[in-house]
Amino acid sequence: MNESEYVKAYNDHHRAAGVPGSGSGSLLLKLGLIGEAKLSGSCLDYGCGWGQLAQSFDDYVGVDISSEAINLAKSINPGKDFHLLPVELDRQFDFGLCLSVLTHSLSPAEVLADLFKYVPVALVDIIHGEGGDWQLMKRNVDVFDGYEFKYVGCNISRYGIEHSYYRIERATGE
Repeated sequence: MNESEYVKAYNDHHRAAGVPGSGSGSLLLKLGLIGEAKLSGSCLDYGCGWGQLAQSFDDYVGVDISSEAINLAKSINPGKDFHLLPVELDRQFDFGLCLSVLTHSLSPAEVLADLFKYVPVALVDIIHGEGGDWQLMKRNVDVFDGYEFKYVGCNISRYGIEHSYYRIERATGE
């Protein structure tokens, strides 16, 4: 699958799933990763989709590969900052979110490298399911070289797919 086919499949998937409503925000709340109040600190949401988490943060920037998702995010989240990938940002962030991105990415190593240009720590998820995403990730374990993962929790989506959440940061070395 080339990049334009991938972006089309991404857009088709999100169009079929519907917009606003479901859950990353409620999931993060359930895991205790965000609270009722807006989170302080700056957040880079890498793979923001339509920006469903934007209102949970005072200082938020979302980036995505889909112009359709970015346009929708801008329309439902006025006052928040969204950019189409690839993009060069001129600032650093306190933390990053990279939810439902790594297991769907054509190049997870490039995603992590790009994300960590801007953040010292991030919350990522790995999706386990019959789509083969987890098997793909296991075959590409070198993607995780140079990063430390700490398991945070898991959730079963409304589609019966398990998402495991990890806090990730660059390895400090020996």
